[in-house]
Amino acid sequence: MNTLINLRAGRSYGISLVRFQLLIATLIQYSQFSRVLDKEYSKFGDPTFGLDGGVIEIKSEPKNQTNDYYPWAVFVKALKHCQDPHDFIWNQCNGVLISYRHVLVAAHCMIWNMTKVSECVGIAESDLLTGNKFVQSDELIIRYGTNDMNSGSGISASKISVPELYVDSTEFEPRRFDIAIIRLKYRIDRKIHDVTPICLTTEFNAWGDQITTHTFGWQIKDFFPKFSFRDNLLKVVQQQIPSSDYCDRIFTQYGFDSDPQLFLCTRASTHHKMRFEGSMQFEKNGHFYLAGMPTLQLLKDENEMRDAKFADVHTKMSSYCGFISAATRSEVNCLVGEYNGSSLLAECGRRT
Repeated sequence: MNTLINLRAGRSYGISLVRFQLLIATLIQYSQFSRVLDKEYSKFGDPTFGLDGGVIEIKSEPKNQTNDYYPWAVFVKALKHCQDPHDFIWNQCNGVLISYRHVLVAAHCMIWNMTKVSECVGIAESDLLTGNKFVQSDELIIRYGTNDMNSGSGISASKISVPELYVDSTEFEPRRFDIAIIRLKYRIDRKIHDVTPICLTTEFNAWGDQITTHTFGWQIKDFFPKFSFRDNLLKVVQQQIPSSDYCDRIFTQYGFDSDPQLFLCTRASTHHKMRFEGSMQFEKNGHFYLAGMPTLQLLKDENEMRDAKFADVHTKMSSYCGFISAATRSEVNCLVGEYNGSSLLAECGRRT
Protein backbone atom coordinates (compact mmCIF):
# COMPACT_ATOMS: atom_id res chain seq x y z
CA MET A 1 0.00 0.00 0.00
CA ASN A 2 2.84 2.33 0.84
CA THR A 3 4.82 1.73 -2.36
CA LEU A 4 5.38 5.06 -4.06
CA ILE A 5 5.50 6.14 -7.61
CA ASN A 6 6.48 9.74 -8.22
CA LEU A 7 4.07 11.15 -10.74
CA ARG A 8 3.61 14.54 -12.27
CA ALA A 9 -0.10 15.00 -12.62
CA GLY A 10 -3.21 17.27 -12.48
CA ARG A 11 -6.91 17.56 -13.34
CA SER A 12 -8.04 20.06 -15.95
CA TYR A 13 -11.13 22.19 -15.70
CA GLY A 14 -11.08 23.69 -19.18
CA ILE A 15 -9.31 25.73 -21.87
CA SER A 16 -9.31 29.52 -21.57
CA LEU A 17 -10.22 31.62 -24.62
CA VAL A 18 -8.20 34.66 -23.68
CA ARG A 19 -8.27 37.57 -26.09
CA PHE A 20 -5.76 40.36 -26.41
CA GLN A 21 -7.54 42.64 -23.94
CA LEU A 22 -7.58 39.94 -21.25
CA LEU A 23 -3.91 39.24 -21.88
CA ILE A 24 -3.05 42.91 -21.27
CA ALA A 25 -5.15 42.98 -18.09
CA THR A 26 -3.44 39.87 -16.80
CA LEU A 27 0.03 41.19 -17.57
CA ILE A 28 -0.77 44.35 -15.64
CA GLN A 29 -1.90 42.27 -12.70
CA TYR A 30 1.20 40.07 -12.72
CA SER A 31 3.46 43.11 -13.06
CA GLN A 32 2.91 43.50 -9.31
CA PHE A 33 4.63 40.17 -8.68
CA SER A 34 8.23 39.95 -7.47
CA ARG A 35 10.55 36.95 -7.61
CA VAL A 36 11.58 35.37 -4.35
CA LEU A 37 14.28 32.80 -3.64
CA ASP A 38 15.48 29.94 -5.86
CA LYS A 39 15.98 31.90 -9.07
CA GLU A 40 17.63 28.89 -10.68
CA TYR A 41 14.22 27.23 -10.92
CA SER A 42 12.97 29.41 -13.77
CA LYS A 43 11.29 26.54 -15.58
CA PHE A 44 8.07 28.10 -16.80
CA GLY A 45 10.09 29.30 -19.79
CA ASP A 46 8.34 31.66 -22.28
CA PRO A 47 5.56 32.59 -19.84
CA THR A 48 2.37 33.81 -21.46
CA PHE A 49 1.17 35.67 -18.40
CA GLY A 50 4.37 36.74 -16.68
CA LEU A 51 4.74 33.68 -14.45
CA ASP A 52 8.51 33.95 -14.37
CA GLY A 53 10.20 31.15 -12.47
CA GLY A 54 7.20 29.65 -10.75
CA VAL A 55 8.33 31.25 -7.47
CA ILE A 56 6.40 34.46 -6.95
CA GLU A 57 5.20 36.69 -4.18
CA ILE A 58 2.30 39.11 -4.45
CA LYS A 59 3.01 42.42 -2.75
CA SER A 60 -0.33 43.70 -1.57
CA GLU A 61 -2.18 44.27 1.69
CA PRO A 62 -1.06 42.57 4.93
CA LYS A 63 -2.46 39.15 5.73
CA ASN A 64 -6.16 39.29 6.42
CA GLN A 65 -6.15 36.90 9.36
CA THR A 66 -9.83 36.75 10.20
CA ASN A 67 -11.74 33.81 11.64
CA ASP A 68 -11.51 32.24 8.18
CA TYR A 69 -7.71 32.15 8.23
CA TYR A 70 -5.83 28.90 8.79
CA PRO A 71 -2.01 29.04 8.63
CA TRP A 72 -1.82 25.63 6.92
CA ALA A 73 -4.29 26.44 4.11
CA VAL A 74 -2.64 26.27 0.68
CA PHE A 75 -3.88 27.14 -2.81
CA VAL A 76 -2.47 24.93 -5.58
CA LYS A 77 -2.74 25.81 -9.25
CA ALA A 78 -1.31 24.05 -12.31
CA LEU A 79 -0.92 25.75 -15.69
CA LYS A 80 -0.09 24.12 -19.01
CA HIS A 81 0.61 26.46 -21.90
CA CYS A 82 -1.00 25.53 -25.20
CA GLN A 83 0.05 25.60 -28.83
CA ASP A 84 -1.72 28.95 -29.14
CA PRO A 85 0.41 31.28 -26.96
CA HIS A 86 -2.76 33.04 -25.78
CA ASP A 87 -4.34 29.88 -24.41
CA PHE A 88 -3.63 27.49 -21.58
CA ILE A 89 -5.37 24.87 -19.49
CA TRP A 90 -5.43 24.97 -15.74
CA ASN A 91 -6.29 23.05 -12.63
CA GLN A 92 -6.70 24.49 -9.15
CA CYS A 93 -7.44 22.88 -5.84
CA ASN A 94 -7.15 22.96 -2.09
CA GLY A 95 -3.95 21.95 -0.33
CA VAL A 96 -2.79 21.58 3.27
CA LEU A 97 0.65 22.26 4.71
CA ILE A 98 1.69 19.15 6.67
CA SER A 99 5.27 20.30 7.26
CA TYR A 100 7.36 23.28 6.27
CA ARG A 101 8.49 21.29 3.22
CA HIS A 102 5.36 19.30 2.22
CA VAL A 103 1.85 20.01 0.94
CA LEU A 104 -0.91 17.40 0.87
CA VAL A 105 -3.52 17.47 -1.93
CA ALA A 106 -6.01 15.07 -3.51
CA ALA A 107 -4.36 12.89 -6.18
CA HIS A 108 -7.15 13.54 -8.67
CA CYS A 109 -6.10 17.19 -8.62
CA MET A 110 -2.71 16.14 -9.99
CA ILE A 111 -4.01 14.62 -13.25
CA TRP A 112 -4.79 16.41 -16.50
CA ASN A 113 -7.87 15.69 -18.55
CA MET A 114 -6.32 14.16 -21.68
CA THR A 115 -9.06 15.44 -23.96
CA LYS A 116 -8.25 18.97 -22.87
CA VAL A 117 -4.52 18.32 -23.19
CA SER A 118 -4.94 17.10 -26.77
CA GLU A 119 -6.96 20.19 -27.66
CA CYS A 120 -4.37 22.38 -25.96
CA VAL A 121 -1.21 20.98 -27.56
CA GLY A 122 -2.77 20.14 -30.93
CA ILE A 123 -2.05 16.40 -30.81
CA ALA A 124 -4.63 13.66 -31.25
CA GLU A 125 -5.56 12.14 -27.91
CA SER A 126 -4.70 8.64 -29.16
CA ASP A 127 -1.14 9.82 -29.93
CA LEU A 128 -0.48 11.16 -26.44
CA LEU A 129 1.65 9.04 -24.16
CA THR A 130 0.01 7.92 -20.93
CA GLY A 131 2.73 9.60 -18.91
CA ASN A 132 1.79 12.99 -20.28
CA LYS A 133 -1.37 13.06 -18.18
CA PHE A 134 0.52 13.91 -15.02
CA VAL A 135 1.28 17.48 -13.99
CA GLN A 136 4.94 18.43 -14.14
CA SER A 137 6.20 19.79 -10.84
CA ASP A 138 7.30 23.00 -12.54
CA GLU A 139 3.74 23.56 -13.75
CA LEU A 140 2.59 24.12 -10.16
CA ILE A 141 2.02 27.45 -8.46
CA ILE A 142 1.58 27.12 -4.70
CA ARG A 143 0.32 29.95 -2.50
CA TYR A 144 0.32 29.97 1.30
CA GLY A 145 0.17 32.16 4.40
CA THR A 146 -3.11 34.02 3.92
CA ASN A 147 -6.86 33.70 3.45
CA ASP A 148 -6.72 36.16 0.52
CA MET A 149 -4.44 35.15 -2.32
CA ASN A 150 -3.82 38.81 -3.17
CA SER A 151 -1.46 38.85 -0.20
CA GLY A 152 -0.11 35.31 -0.34
CA SER A 153 3.44 34.09 -0.78
CA GLY A 154 4.40 31.75 -3.61
CA ILE A 155 6.67 28.75 -3.83
CA SER A 156 7.49 26.10 -6.43
CA ALA A 157 7.57 22.31 -6.19
CA SER A 158 10.32 19.76 -6.71
CA LYS A 159 8.39 16.46 -6.65
CA ILE A 160 4.89 14.98 -6.56
CA SER A 161 4.29 11.58 -4.93
CA VAL A 162 1.13 9.50 -5.42
CA PRO A 163 0.34 5.99 -4.07
CA GLU A 164 1.15 3.33 -6.66
CA LEU A 165 -2.34 1.87 -6.19
CA TYR A 166 -4.12 5.11 -7.09
CA VAL A 167 -6.03 4.77 -10.35
CA ASP A 168 -7.85 7.76 -11.77
CA SER A 169 -11.29 6.82 -13.01
CA THR A 170 -14.21 8.60 -14.60
CA GLU A 171 -16.59 6.10 -13.02
CA PHE A 172 -18.98 7.32 -10.35
CA GLU A 173 -17.04 5.79 -7.50
CA PRO A 174 -14.92 7.19 -4.64
CA ARG A 175 -11.30 7.15 -5.76
CA ARG A 176 -9.10 4.80 -3.76
CA PHE A 177 -5.77 6.16 -2.48
CA ASP A 178 -6.78 9.67 -3.55
CA ILE A 179 -3.89 11.48 -1.87
CA ALA A 180 -0.71 13.14 -3.14
CA ILE A 181 2.29 14.77 -1.46
CA ILE A 182 4.00 17.79 -3.02
CA ARG A 183 7.58 18.38 -1.92
CA LEU A 184 8.48 22.07 -2.01
CA LYS A 185 11.68 23.45 -3.54
CA TYR A 186 12.79 24.77 -0.20
CA ARG A 187 11.68 24.81 3.42
CA ILE A 188 9.27 27.60 4.38
CA ASP A 189 10.65 29.85 7.10
CA ARG A 190 8.05 29.94 9.85
CA LYS A 191 9.45 33.13 11.39
CA ILE A 192 9.15 35.03 8.11
CA HIS A 193 5.87 33.66 6.81
CA ASP A 194 3.97 32.97 10.06
CA VAL A 195 2.57 29.60 8.98
CA THR A 196 2.08 26.34 10.86
CA PRO A 197 1.46 22.81 9.54
CA ILE A 198 -1.74 21.04 10.51
CA CYS A 199 -1.56 18.02 12.83
CA LEU A 200 -2.04 14.46 11.59
CA THR A 201 -3.24 11.69 13.90
CA THR A 202 -3.86 7.96 13.84
CA GLU A 203 -6.76 8.30 16.28
CA PHE A 204 -9.58 9.72 14.18
CA ASN A 205 -11.60 6.52 14.39
CA ALA A 206 -11.66 6.87 18.17
CA TRP A 207 -12.66 10.54 18.04
CA GLY A 208 -14.69 10.73 14.85
CA ASP A 209 -18.31 9.89 15.72
CA GLN A 210 -20.56 12.94 15.85
CA ILE A 211 -17.59 15.30 15.65
CA THR A 212 -17.96 18.78 14.17
CA THR A 213 -15.47 19.58 11.43
CA HIS A 214 -14.36 22.78 9.73
CA THR A 215 -14.19 22.33 5.96
CA PHE A 216 -12.24 25.04 4.15
CA GLY A 217 -11.71 25.79 0.49
CA TRP A 218 -11.18 28.66 -1.90
CA GLN A 219 -14.17 30.73 -2.97
CA ILE A 220 -13.26 32.49 -6.21
CA LYS A 221 -15.21 35.68 -6.83
CA ASP A 222 -13.27 36.91 -9.83
CA PHE A 223 -15.25 36.96 -13.06
CA PHE A 224 -12.22 35.43 -14.82
CA PRO A 225 -10.95 32.83 -12.30
CA LYS A 226 -9.16 30.86 -15.03
CA PHE A 227 -6.08 33.03 -14.95
CA SER A 228 -6.55 35.55 -12.17
CA PHE A 229 -5.82 35.20 -8.47
CA ARG A 230 -7.90 38.24 -7.52
CA ASP A 231 -10.45 37.66 -4.75
CA ASN A 232 -9.49 34.06 -4.08
CA LEU A 233 -10.91 34.01 -0.57
CA LEU A 234 -10.85 31.19 1.95
CA LYS A 235 -14.32 29.97 2.86
CA VAL A 236 -14.96 27.87 5.98
CA VAL A 237 -18.06 25.74 6.58
CA GLN A 238 -18.89 23.66 9.64
CA GLN A 239 -20.04 20.10 8.93
CA GLN A 240 -21.21 17.33 11.20
CA ILE A 241 -19.70 13.85 10.77
CA PRO A 242 -22.49 11.34 11.48
CA SER A 243 -21.98 7.95 13.08
CA SER A 244 -19.27 5.69 11.65
CA ASP A 245 -21.81 3.52 9.81
CA TYR A 246 -23.12 6.44 7.74
CA CYS A 247 -20.55 5.85 4.98
CA ASP A 248 -21.55 2.16 5.00
CA ARG A 249 -25.16 3.10 4.28
CA ILE A 250 -24.20 5.61 1.58
CA PHE A 251 -21.86 3.16 -0.17
CA THR A 252 -24.49 0.41 -0.04
CA GLN A 253 -27.09 2.79 -1.47
CA TYR A 254 -24.90 3.65 -4.46
CA GLY A 255 -23.39 0.18 -4.88
CA PHE A 256 -19.79 1.31 -4.39
CA ASP A 257 -17.08 -1.36 -4.17
CA SER A 258 -14.67 0.77 -2.12
CA ASP A 259 -14.12 0.11 1.57
CA PRO A 260 -16.25 2.73 3.39
CA GLN A 261 -13.88 2.60 6.38
CA LEU A 262 -11.30 4.46 4.27
CA PHE A 263 -13.63 7.44 3.78
CA LEU A 264 -15.59 10.08 5.67
CA CYS A 265 -19.11 11.03 4.57
CA THR A 266 -21.10 14.14 5.46
CA ARG A 267 -24.84 14.73 5.27
CA ALA A 268 -24.48 17.98 3.34
CA SER A 269 -22.14 19.36 0.72
CA THR A 270 -20.01 22.50 0.54
CA HIS A 271 -20.48 22.55 -3.25
CA HIS A 272 -22.72 25.63 -3.23
CA LYS A 273 -20.34 27.61 -1.00
CA MET A 274 -16.92 26.88 -2.50
CA ARG A 275 -15.45 26.96 -5.98
CA PHE A 276 -14.14 23.45 -5.46
CA GLU A 277 -14.11 20.86 -2.70
CA GLY A 278 -12.62 21.73 0.67
CA SER A 279 -10.26 20.03 3.09
CA MET A 280 -11.84 18.72 6.29
CA GLN A 281 -10.31 19.42 9.72
CA PHE A 282 -11.39 19.30 13.35
CA GLU A 283 -10.25 20.95 16.56
CA LYS A 284 -9.37 19.15 19.77
CA ASN A 285 -7.94 20.87 22.85
CA GLY A 286 -6.71 23.89 20.92
CA HIS A 287 -5.07 22.02 18.04
CA PHE A 288 -6.44 21.33 14.56
CA TYR A 289 -6.10 17.91 12.92
CA LEU A 290 -6.61 16.99 9.27
CA ALA A 291 -9.58 14.64 8.97
CA GLY A 292 -10.03 14.22 5.22
CA MET A 293 -9.38 15.43 1.69
CA PRO A 294 -12.16 15.67 -0.93
CA THR A 295 -12.68 12.81 -3.37
CA LEU A 296 -16.35 12.76 -4.49
CA GLN A 297 -19.64 14.65 -4.27
CA LEU A 298 -22.85 12.63 -4.30
CA LEU A 299 -26.25 13.67 -5.58
CA LYS A 300 -28.69 12.72 -2.85
CA ASP A 301 -32.37 11.99 -2.77
CA GLU A 302 -34.30 15.23 -2.23
CA ASN A 303 -36.43 13.55 0.43
CA GLU A 304 -33.36 12.50 2.40
CA MET A 305 -31.98 16.01 2.92
CA ARG A 306 -34.20 19.03 2.41
CA ASP A 307 -31.43 21.63 2.58
CA ALA A 308 -28.86 20.02 0.29
CA LYS A 309 -29.02 17.48 -2.52
CA PHE A 310 -25.33 16.68 -2.27
CA ALA A 311 -23.13 14.89 0.21
CA ASP A 312 -19.34 15.05 0.36
CA VAL A 313 -17.07 12.01 0.52
CA HIS A 314 -13.55 12.58 1.85
CA THR A 315 -10.49 10.36 1.91
CA LYS A 316 -9.85 9.60 5.60
CA MET A 317 -6.33 10.79 6.40
CA SER A 318 -5.77 8.46 9.37
CA SER A 319 -5.95 5.56 6.89
CA TYR A 320 -2.91 6.84 4.97
CA CYS A 321 -0.38 7.55 7.73
CA GLY A 322 1.96 4.90 6.29
CA PHE A 323 1.97 6.50 2.85
CA ILE A 324 2.53 9.97 4.28
CA SER A 325 5.51 8.76 6.30
CA ALA A 326 7.00 6.90 3.32
CA ALA A 327 6.43 9.74 0.83
CA THR A 328 8.15 12.24 3.11
CA ARG A 329 10.92 9.83 4.16
CA SER A 330 9.62 9.99 7.73
CA GLU A 331 9.86 13.77 7.84
CA VAL A 332 6.09 13.78 8.48
CA ASN A 333 4.38 11.22 10.70
CA CYS A 334 0.92 10.90 12.21
CA LEU A 335 0.73 11.47 15.93
CA VAL A 336 -0.34 8.53 18.06
CA GLY A 337 -3.09 10.38 19.88
CA GLU A 338 -3.02 14.12 20.50
CA TYR A 339 -0.21 16.62 20.19
CA ASN A 340 1.30 16.71 23.68
CA GLY A 341 3.57 19.72 23.45
CA SER A 342 6.74 17.63 23.39
CA SER A 343 9.85 19.61 22.48
CA LEU A 344 10.82 16.69 20.25
CA LEU A 345 7.87 17.39 17.96
CA ALA A 346 7.34 20.48 15.85
CA GLU A 347 4.19 22.21 17.00
CA CYS A 348 1.23 21.77 14.69
CA GLY A 349 -2.37 22.81 14.33
CA ARG A 350 -2.25 26.12 16.20
CA ARG A 351 -3.89 29.14 14.57
CA THR A 352 -1.82 31.69 16.47
